Amino acid sequence: MVARKNRKAELGVPPGTAVHQEKGGRDRWIRNPTVIKWLSRARGIGREFWRGFSSPLLSSGSLFQLCCVPFFLFFVFLFAGWEGVIDQSIMISAGGLALLATLPVWALISICLAPFRNHYAERAEGCWKGSRFIYHQRQHLFTYEWSASDNGTGQAYRIRGIPKDSLVDYVMEVEGPAHLIRCMLVGRFYLHPVAPVLLLWRPALRGSVRLRRGNRLHLYCYSEASALPIIVRVYAVAFDVRPEVLMYYTDDRIAASIAVKDGQESSEIDDGREPKNKPQPKAA
Repeated sequence: MVARKNRKAELGVPPGTAVHQEKGGRDRWIRNPTVIKWLSRARGIGREFWRGFSSPLLSSGSLFQLCCVPFFLFFVFLFAGWEGVIDQSIMISAGGLALLATLPVWALISICLAPFRNHYAERAEGCWKGSRFIYHQRQHLFTYEWSASDNGTGQAYRIRGIPKDSLVDYVMEVEGPAHLIRCMLVGRFYLHPVAPVLLLWRPALRGSVRLRRGNRLHLYCYSEASALPIIVRVYAVAFDVRPEVLMYYTDDRIAASIAVKDGQESSEIDDGREPKNKPQPKAA
């Protein structure tokens, strides 16, 4: 990527702004998208196995029947005495032993069915396109009600179901007057400091960020003092397990985008537009 320098003033980025990386974050040691896909599928198969294996044991009906057993024996005692209780206890014990004997067989059946259940669940959720997974319907990540008293702070959320260090394509929804609030999702790589950037920019409600350590993302907003609390919902529309882009934002004020890729210096910002003195691309 050809670096484009000295574009910060044109973009309205405050002086001293640079791309920072989260402290303590480490690169994922597995980079092969195929391996990551199969590891993700293996975790999905494990979830489907446990869901299928435990569903008849921990269902509401099973727990209700278990709660009924002492009351059943109590009423048997009232109507049939101790002899009836002993007879019914023998039947219940036999049923318990049959349940224990069935568990290994049911576990084997669940293991055999889990890959097929996970396959259909994955197809219903989305599809893989190279190293990117695209959701059929956007997936809700978190919701927060932002007020002016929250300005200058960030809200951290753990993201589940997306592999570590992935690039998440997100969309935000604002319930309320959108012109009174500015929102930015911050990942492992981000513009620092965040607060001055929010004061000058009007970030678009969609972009791309890398997951932070612990699969977390931070939400930063700036709300006008006159605004009532505004609900902000964040959704994921896709993720990339081997991204070249570290982060991608768009400033709606001037319809300019900022993208930072692997290997680009932290002081270099690409606004997605043609510079006045366009440099010649380097030969491959």
